[in-house]
Amino acid sequence: MKRIIAPFFVMIFLSSAVQAQLTDNFRFGFNLSPAITWLTSDAPEGQVDSNGSNLAFKMGMMGDYYLGSEERFAITSGINITFNQGGALKYNNLGASGNLFPDSELSSSSLDSLANGTSVRYKLQYLEIPVALKMRTADIAAGGYMRFFAEVPLFTLGFNTKATADIDAPGGEGQKVNDDINLFNVFWGLGGGVEYTVGQNTTLIGGIFYQNGMFDVTQDNNADDNKASLHSLTLRLGVMF
Repeated sequence: MKRIIAPFFVMIFLSSAVQAQLTDNFRFGFNLSPAITWLTSDAPEGQVDSNGSNLAFKMGMMGDYYLGSEERFAITSGINITFNQGGALKYNNLGASGNLFPDSELSSSSLDSLANGTSVRYKLQYLEIPVALKMRTADIAAGGYMRFFAEVPLFTLGFNTKATADIDAPGGEGQKVNDDINLFNVFWGLGGGVEYTVGQNTTLIGGIFYQNGMFDVTQDNNADDNKASLHSLTLRLGVMF
């Protein structure tokens, strides 16, 4: 039931975007962005180790609201759906129970008691709403017009919409673990890149962005009483109109 909340925020943003298009200072666009994501833990050294990354993918729309006629500064936002975020963690010390997912219905009772040294690959889907201050250079002639830009600071509100785990144990692939993953997360980050104008109202976007989760991915009501942080490095590819 909690994950029904996320589409409500989608409707709010879409309504705001339609209204913003009525002003001369607003531009909107779309992005299709591959990413590398990974998980880290603040557990004492040797207890929980990062054990691999995921190749993820983001897609969505973005909008810039410029704060002046020169279009050097803007408030930028948007909405993204992200697929296959996460990464692998190796749990070297699971405690007496060995139960990482007490609130999820796993496919086998044997997965309720895992051995020390078990690796789990998390595959997470998020609905993300980023907000950032965007700063751009003046136009640079380069066969068309090019500008460099930076987005600092960048904050993103994330809603987990799907979570599965591949547990390194017999029958452990594709376990549904939504009930042991926190619904909300807040990410901080930064990034920058280049805009290249190819038409009067069309601009191609390319950039590199780093993002780090501020809150725990897992709910910590189990044997793993530590914070697992989600990180991502994204290649943003997009177009603005």
